[in-house]
Amino acid sequence: MNAKRSIVLVLIVTHVLTGALAYYLAKRNVTTIAARQDDHTSVRFTKSQSDSTDHAGAEKKKYTLIELEAVIQEIINSKGAWHYPKNWDAMIESLDSAELPRLLADVEKISIKSARESLRRPLLAQWAESDPAAAMAYADSVSGRQAHDFAVLTVLRSWGEKNSEAASAWVQQLPASQFRNDALNSLIDVMAKKNPKAAFELAKAVSLNKCDASSFYSIFNAWAKNDPATAVAQAVQLAPAQRTHAYGAIASEWAGKDPQAALAWANTLPAGREKSSALQSIVWRWADTDPRQAADYAFALPTGQMRDGALNSAIAHWVGDDLNGALAWVQQLPEGSAKQSALNTLSSQWARTDAQAVLVYAQNLPPGKARSDLLADVIGNLSHQNSQAAVNYLQNLPPGPERKRILQTAISSLAEADPKAAAAFVATLPPGDTQMSAVSQVINRLTDSDPKAAGEWIQTLPESSAKHSALQTFSRRLAETDPKAAAEFASTLPSSRMRNDIISNIASEWAMVDLDNAVTWAKELPESKGKQTALNQLTLKWAQTDPQGAMNFVQSMPQDSEQGWLFQNLGRTFGSVDAKAAMEWVGRLPESGAQHSFVEGLFSTVAESSPQDAVQLVANLPAGLIQTSAAQTVVYQWAAFDPQSAAAWVSSFPEGSGREFGLQGLIYRNGHIMTPLVPVNGFKPCRLIRNARRWSKPISINFLHNFLK
Repeated sequence: MNAKRSIVLVLIVTHVLTGALAYYLAKRNVTTIAARQDDHTSVRFTKSQSDSTDHAGAEKKKYTLIELEAVIQEIINSKGAWHYPKNWDAMIESLDSAELPRLLADVEKISIKSARESLRRPLLAQWAESDPAAAMAYADSVSGRQAHDFAVLTVLRSWGEKNSEAASAWVQQLPASQFRNDALNSLIDVMAKKNPKAAFELAKAVSLNKCDASSFYSIFNAWAKNDPATAVAQAVQLAPAQRTHAYGAIASEWAGKDPQAALAWANTLPAGREKSSALQSIVWRWADTDPRQAADYAFALPTGQMRDGALNSAIAHWVGDDLNGALAWVQQLPEGSAKQSALNTLSSQWARTDAQAVLVYAQNLPPGKARSDLLADVIGNLSHQNSQAAVNYLQNLPPGPERKRILQTAISSLAEADPKAAAAFVATLPPGDTQMSAVSQVINRLTDSDPKAAGEWIQTLPESSAKHSALQTFSRRLAETDPKAAAEFASTLPSSRMRNDIISNIASEWAMVDLDNAVTWAKELPESKGKQTALNQLTLKWAQTDPQGAMNFVQSMPQDSEQGWLFQNLGRTFGSVDAKAAMEWVGRLPESGAQHSFVEGLFSTVAESSPQDAVQLVANLPAGLIQTSAAQTVVYQWAAFDPQSAAAWVSSFPEGSGREFGLQGLIYRNGHIMTPLVPVNGFKPCRLIRNARRWSKPISINFLHNFLK
């Protein structure tokens, strides 16, 4: 019985994250992300894929580093079309740990993002088995937020399997962030398989509120394998939402051994989500061995969502082993929501054997969401069997809300099965939201399968918002896999705001994989707003890896508003990483507009997060215009959320231009005056009071009168 397939069916038709589903997601926490990133290739990153070709007992072939480098070079030369190397996981097992860094360096040369990340993962996992510290250091150096985080989690999981105590200590020393939460949940999933009690202790030590549903499922499902009673006792102590996931996990495992005992326990729970989750999990596992009995039990439950969810769990299992038996059982049910929901669950399998019969059945249902959903699901399955038949059916749908709902779902399946047929059909749709959504779905799939055809198809579309959206999507998707090809495509577009936006997207994606070549490309672009935008994107990325190089580049630019904007953004970037180190750059820059722009960006960023730190940094600047400019920037940011404190700080300034500029910062922020202000002594009280009445923050008029004394 293919349990994974069944869980997916339950997800589709019930839209309820049952405990069993949460466990499925937990087990595939890492591999699901990999598959999603690589959904346009043949890659499915699982150990069994490569190992399945080995004959039992046969001696594994040994591969040399040179042989593996040849495989990587072949992918580098593929220029877009690639496939996961057969037996890659088994091949890299031939290497010594000392050879892995060299092979990883070769992998990083691959321009195709999905290929680079898919091949990197097993190498990091293997390296972590022998030298987790070195593997983690390498993973931490990977550029790109998503790629970096996934690389680190890959190492962490492998490390946790070998030494959970050390891996746990590493996770706990991470600063509070979403990534720390992701790392915690990933490690808990690994630890729970061997020692659920230790995994639970880790969750409590860090914070139970940081754990997601899959973590609770992993812990309590593993715990229930040997001691369901203790698992229940521990789960009782959890918060309600957490307890729901834990109960689902316990019920699923318990039902695999003794469904009647599991049912007896679940029926002692009070009515609510916890009981519903437990019963659905029990029925799901019960259906492994006796789907008819499980379905009969589910249908006998009180009418409602709990019954429908449990029934769908049983049908999802049953249909995989005995479609005809499941179909016959469902068809004999009385008309109602339970029958419609069950039919939706088995429609995918039914459509694979007799799509026309499902279509006839669906068309005879009363109009409504249930009918639309079933028709869309059937047409989606038909697209993979006979795309032209699916297109013919879509073309003959009568206008109306049902047609719109069906198209929104069916086009996605058609684009996946036959992107060119989908493109031809979408071109016939009238302009509007439906067409725009359809164009977006088609261009995603067509770009993955045939970038050249995708680019040509876009050019055939009439000028419209749908075409502009398709151009943006196409350039971004192509830049992820082949930024050079994306740049060549952009060069064929006429000069326009759209072209500038596309160039910006390409620069952003290219900088993540090959900053040097991206900068070279941007420098060679003809002078335009697009070139400026590209350089802006690249400079910010550059500053994260090579601050000195980025600063030298910006300083070499013409002294104009564009250079000033870049200096301001460099100040923001440096300030968000290490404000004290960024202060050293202030002294290195000549006293000019560049220095003022850098200071504005730096102090704006620091003041947003900690105005007190910004105040200390202002005090460290030499007296003069640059210190005054920094102070005004701090006041402007500070006054946005605490005007009283900002004004109090300004009132402590000595008489002079610094105090005057500080007051200007207050009025700029809260008085909404966007024109230059004259010195303070030139203000008439009535003008200040008039502006004070418009202040969105509570600074009193009396305070202003006192401030001016």
